[in-house]
Amino acid sequence: SNILGVFGLSLRTNERNLEEVFERFGKLKKVTVVYDHRSNRSRGFGFITFGSVDEAERARDETNGLEIDERKIRVDFSMTHRPHTP
Repeated sequence: SNILGVFGLSLRTNERNLEEVFERFGKLKKVTVVYDHRSNRSRGFGFITFGSVDEAERARDETNGLEIDERKIRVDFSMTHRPHTP
């Protein structure tokens, strides 16, 4: 998969923050932080779509466990293309 799920995000982390971290690994097609529709607050995870599987794999290997906005993130390949409906 060329889509990574990023988990454990701070409520302050937005799409631009993720772009800054992940753009060095390759072409980003889409960066999304998932927000709660009622409160408009981050749900603490997001998705990053890369141009290729190789770029996504390198990004996963180098960013899993990285700290962003004082939170250690978990990065893995996404099995879905969008968040599940709560």
